[in-house]
Amino acid sequence: MTTPIERPNGTDSGKNLLAQILLLLTGMAVHTLGIALITRADLGTTPISTLPLTLSAVMGVTLGTSTFIINIAFFLSQIAMLGSRFERRQWLQLPSVLLFSAMIDAWMAVLSRVPVEGAVACWSASLLANVVIAAGILLQLRSSLILQPIDGAVLAASIVTGRAFPTIKIANDVGCVIAAARLRLCRGLAHQAPEARAHARRTALRTCPSGPACLKGSTKRRPASRM
Repeated sequence: MTTPIERPNGTDSGKNLLAQILLLLTGMAVHTLGIALITRADLGTTPISTLPLTLSAVMGVTLGTSTFIINIAFFLSQIAMLGSRFERRQWLQLPSVLLFSAMIDAWMAVLSRVPVEGAVACWSASLLANVVIAAGILLQLRSSLILQPIDGAVLAASIVTGRAFPTIKIANDVGCVIAAARLRLCRGLAHQAPEARAHARRTALRTCPSGPACLKGSTKRRPASRM
């Protein structure tokens, strides 16, 4: 399993390992800052973040927690797709995504104290967030170490299918958006179903002559006395 970027090897790799790790951590910090910032802007998010954001709202967990859950699923998909070709070093994706998810929650806590109100502020924050996210991804790729599980799954699918990485990446992004929409729709319907049944029951009780609603509003009449 190889990354879209060439992997450094030889003596230079050993000498530059610390620099690569620092570059990776910096990229993760910048990337997660962008994710938190675009979430605070509340004007939508990147395609890859739609599913974690929706899952966070549905499950009532933090964005970092839902990001970790989604990435674990993508990590397992890599193992399923690659089998024996799955490299041992890719297990490092697990501590990496754990730190990545914790960084998201940390930035969300920091930015929650920063007011983002009004159209100008929201649009400015959203545009800035996209630039920050792009810079963070670039730094992570330049480190040439490991990918986050969701991107690792895209790479695995590219290897298995023989299709270009960008093609699979676009398909994955579209799939994440569709899955997020379906999840939100199913959750909304699940909430509406009990309310609809309760409303139907109340309507039936009000309209049924022998129902409790009718009996509740009725009074017993005493028979008229005969003179």
